[in-house]
Amino acid sequence: MNMDPILRESLDECFNYFETIRDELAKSHHGQHVIISGKKTVSFHPTFVDGVMEARKQFKPGYYIVAPCVYKHEEKVSHFRSRVGV
Repeated sequence: MNMDPILRESLDECFNYFETIRDELAKSHHGQHVIISGKKTVSFHPTFVDGVMEARKQFKPGYYIVAPCVYKHEEKVSHFRSRVGV
């Protein structure tokens, strides 16, 4: 599946900005979830779902991220793999 280049650029910008301020957010808002659009911190929410619900009111899909305010070593990463038999 190919993503629209403009959406890809928007999401990359949000994520890259988040990575530059991650430690600051983890220190000041640990455990909360932040909405980021472009290079702007929009708001903080107690849960991921609350963050997504608020972000959907303000932004089009693909123009924001909702991320947990935790240090990188605390981040929970899931890997998914699929196999297709031929």
